Amino acid sequence: MTSKEDHKAGHRQRLRTRFMKSGPEALADYELLELILLHRLCV
Repeated sequence: MTSKEDHKAGHRQRLRTRFMKSGPEALADYELLELILLHRLCV
C-alpha cells in the first residue's frame, strides 16, 4: 500500500466519526456535502 492509499484508507469513517462526535460545525462544507451524498448512495 502506498502512502497515498494509506491516507485514503478509512477516510469516510473518519468523517462520520468527526460528524457524530462534534456535529456539522466540525466539518468543512465540502466534507458535509460528501457525507450527505455518500449517505444517499448507500441508502
